[in-house]
Amino acid sequence: MPRKGYVPPEGSKQALIYIPGTLHAAATEAVRRIKRTKAPGYSLQQFILDSMSDRLSKEGSAMSEKQVTFRVDSMVPAGLIQVDGSANPVAAMAILLCLDTRDGSAWITHRNQCENGVPSTVYHGLVLEWSIAVTTDAQRFAADINTGELDALLTRIVVGASTRWNGNNTVGVLSDDARGAGEAVEQWLNDWDGTMPESGGLWEAGDWFQDGVEGFRADMTDEELAALADSLDREALADNVVLADTLQHLRHLRDR
Repeated sequence: MPRKGYVPPEGSKQALIYIPGTLHAAATEAVRRIKRTKAPGYSLQQFILDSMSDRLSKEGSAMSEKQVTFRVDSMVPAGLIQVDGSANPVAAMAILLCLDTRDGSAWITHRNQCENGVPSTVYHGLVLEWSIAVTTDAQRFAADINTGELDALLTRIVVGASTRWNGNNTVGVLSDDARGAGEAVEQWLNDWDGTMPESGGLWEAGDWFQDGVEGFRADMTDEELAALADSLDREALADNVVLADTLQHLRHLRDR
């Protein structure tokens, strides 16, 4: 369709074709280069094809250089749970998947519930975060992650990420495709259905040991209590349970 308001020169027989500004600029530059080089047989069409090929090659090279490979250590089912010492009543720390859009590094971290702020790199969009459910079966989660389930999406984010100075700080900028990939990562985490058995997860030691503590004696020293608490925590973890305040519970039993 002709561009609105466009009037061809009088007597002109040229087709009324609207050329977007960016394409028009590229075509104009192409004509200038062709006129300068005067390469025989080198047409505008060939220039456009060569430019497209060069751009695709550069994008492919960038994709290869920024390939993200996200892997985690093998874990027991409750391996992602950490006790939030700031919470009352007892609760698990928030679990977060992080991606540094500048270098493609990815990792899992935890955050206390009382932490109202976030790291400056997250606030300024340089590092992205996604929540992982505290009920996640870490063993199955690690197995899926280590098959490369998220690699392609994380790579798209890094390839489409850039930075700019906003007058005060360096901030992250994402292309439309990178934003879409980020939303897909969030959806993948939300849809992932690997949860621990209902009996697993975070337990207060007092609730877990309602029927008594095997191996406990009222005359135990602090060192013996610490050793017993460590043993009980490891035994519980084998049953997909993370215990909170085990040592404090044993001290309470001894000193009451």
